[in-house]
Parts: sequence; structure tokens; C-alpha cells
Amino acid sequence: MTVHKSVLLKETVEALNLKNGSIAVDATLGGGGHGLEILKRISPDGKLIAFDQDERAVEAFRKRVSDDAELKKN
Repeated sequence: MTVHKSVLLKETVEALNLKNGSIAVDATLGGGGHGLEILKRISPDGKLIAFDQDERAVEAFRKRVSDDAELKKN
């Protein structure tokens, strides 16, 4: 199994200027690296809307986030 390494993670997320309460969209969730970093910056009051065409990527992301994160499947 190969491990995905997010490219330009710090630079990308910093450019978004996220803060607690922000709402963000990750339209290519993939391995979830950017999604996790976004969640760290917008929590506890923010919202991350994330999706991927590969349902396995979405399920893997669900397993990576903490139990206190509210996750909804639509």
C-alpha cells in the first residue's frame, strides 16, 4: 500500500486564510491531508464540506477524523 503525501499542504491551506468558524469546501478529498488541516484551522465552529468520486476515499477520511467531529453523509 502506498501512502499519499499532500503536495504544498502548508502553502495551500495558509493561502485560504481560514479561521475558527470558516466554511470550506474540499472537492477532491482524496487521502484527506488537506481536509484534516482545514478542519484543524476552522474548528470547533467551522464547517468542512468535502467529497470525492471515490467513496473509499470518503470512508477512509471518516476513519481519520476525531470522534468529536460531526460527520454527515449526504
